[in-house]
Amino acid sequence: MKMALSMIVLDAYQLYEDEPYMNERQKAWFRERLMEQRDLLVQEARIRLREIREADMVRVSDMVDRSICETWREQELRVQARFREVLDRNTEALRLIEEGDYGYCCLTGEPIGIPRMLALPDALFSVEAQEFRESNAGYMALLCG
Repeated sequence: MKMALSMIVLDAYQLYEDEPYMNERQKAWFRERLMEQRDLLVQEARIRLREIREADMVRVSDMVDRSICETWREQELRVQARFREVLDRNTEALRLIEEGDYGYCCLTGEPIGIPRMLALPDALFSVEAQEFRESNAGYMALLCG
């Protein structure tokens, strides 16, 4: 059962004309999407973790088969790490909803915008701030060692 996380936003948010940004209706809608995303992530992560554990119990004697199994296991562990990253962002976004800061860039404080929030309900940064972070990631890694 492999579900794409993009399937979450099936009932697209209907923005009303002159609706204030991140009002209670919007926050409730996004909270629901984030909770759905969280449930899907946890469910998929559990399934994959069970598959990894089951595969670890199987002993493979052929070197090629063992290599294939190890490659698959490493790939699954990378997917698990990615799930954890998304789950961390999801948790942070839910916290920001409760604190009233959801929908605003964590770097600049500017509104992230409904279109970006619809695409990535767990977005913590505006497009510009995210691009800045990504373009300076290598530089920051060099400075911070």
